[in-house]
Amino acid sequence: MSARSGNWRQPTGLPLAVYIRRFAISVARVGIAVFWFGLSGATVSRADFIIAAIGSADPPGNPAAAVRTGVELSVGNLWPGGTAADGKAVRIITADDQCNAAGAEAAARSVVAAGASVVIGHVCSSAAIAAAPIYTEARIPFISVGARSPKFTNERSGPTTFRLAGRSDKQAAEIASAIMKRYAGKKAAILNDTSPQSRDLADAVHRFLTAANYPVVHRESYTPGEKELTELVRRLKIAGAGIVFVPAQPHDLAIILAQMRAQQLDAHVIGSDMLAVPAVIPAADLAGDALTVMLSWTPLPVGVAAGKAEPLMQLGREARSIALQAYAAVEVWSQAITDQGANDGAKIAAALSSKEFDTVIGRVRFNERGDATIPSYALHVWRNGAWQRRD
Repeated sequence: MSARSGNWRQPTGLPLAVYIRRFAISVARVGIAVFWFGLSGATVSRADFIIAAIGSADPPGNPAAAVRTGVELSVGNLWPGGTAADGKAVRIITADDQCNAAGAEAAARSVVAAGASVVIGHVCSSAAIAAAPIYTEARIPFISVGARSPKFTNERSGPTTFRLAGRSDKQAAEIASAIMKRYAGKKAAILNDTSPQSRDLADAVHRFLTAANYPVVHRESYTPGEKELTELVRRLKIAGAGIVFVPAQPHDLAIILAQMRAQQLDAHVIGSDMLAVPAVIPAADLAGDALTVMLSWTPLPVGVAAGKAEPLMQLGREARSIALQAYAAVEVWSQAITDQGANDGAKIAAALSSKEFDTVIGRVRFNERGDATIPSYALHVWRNGAWQRRD
């Protein structure tokens, strides 16, 4: 993902800075000491557990900045007092990778020099890809919690590199899977505009559905920005479409939905992450549950740790997702440390590759490429002024 894309939301309720200050005060009151060290002037023991949280400090509240929030909360819950069971100090160091390759390389070298035991973060794909070889050379486990580019693990830098996030190339497969599971028995129609992004995604979904012998009764392209799509919708109705997949821009989607209402076409519409922009909100408000949009999967806290992660639920959708994944990454690493009984990067990486871990977002296992076996996308509906997962 790109933390500077402008798609992130400010946290709901209290401003993030105020919320974090209040949480820090509450942490101090119960005696939890989490140590934050800048990279200049900090003296740390190589025997300590040093967790490097790599994100972005500008602007505050964005998803990349949430790495630190998740790491801090997880460390505070796992190691009250900042000390592990064997007496080693658990310390956190931070760096800003500026969401680009040059910044990531500089951040990586700085935390390696500071003696990092594990690196969590590098939300942006370009940053994660650039930093990974530096950690591989240093034999430091690196868990990215936001990089979605297939290249990150398809061209994996080495066995210490892992991804606790979804992949951007899974959208078509997961859309097709959702259609087959949720709308079995309904006839599908697939539309797209003439842009390569829309056409390629529609083609891929069509291939997955036809390979599974799911009935696709209509396939059509249209020119983006058209003011009149009456005949297109009429053809959908004649074909008997009960589910329509359309990776459309908001303007075109609004016209299609309006024509479906006017022609009384009772079909469900699924859109892609092209609709993850504010311009779609008026159409989503009118459509209600008749419209679902496939957006990046955002985890929700589960299990015994769910209550401890409750402060993260105050963050906006994308920031909350990153913070929860960062929280889970600390849990995964701590369990690998316990399994190996030693702070050895190569051994920890081996444990990460072979074990399954209990985390705040559920059971996590990494495959042979280093990808976590978690969903990449999920259907969302617009409710109460926000996109909410349709589980």
